[in-house]
Amino acid sequence: MSKAFLEAGKIVALHGVRGEMRLQPWSDDAAFLKGFKTVYLDARGEQPLRLLSARAHGNVALIRLEGVDSVEKAEALRNKVLFVKKSDISLPEGRYFIDDIVGKSLRYSYYGNSVNFYDSADSQSMKSL
Repeated sequence: MSKAFLEAGKIVALHGVRGEMRLQPWSDDAAFLKGFKTVYLDARGEQPLRLLSARAHGNVALIRLEGVDSVEKAEALRNKVLFVKKSDISLPEGRYFIDDIVGKSLRYSYYGNSVNFYDSADSQSMKSL
């Protein structure tokens, strides 16, 4: 079953003294979060947080969340995973979420090969048929 909320990344460190945080993004690009106004602290969407800003900074994203304006408040969120609502994401043509193709067989039209996608506890993988 497809998930309604997807993991966006993990808060790995603080940045400065005003509550800005470093997020290790789990997407193609650290700037991915720029398009969101709300992120969530849980996979059910029950703990929304307003995203005030997000910008790429090397291989991390620097983020600011509403109500997080001090080192102490930011420290309380260290190592938390942030989620985004899947329906808020618009993928370009031909791009898919891994979650949507796990367990399905796909055929590469260019090569004519078939593959199955698998999901295990620690990784996703594919196997040629």
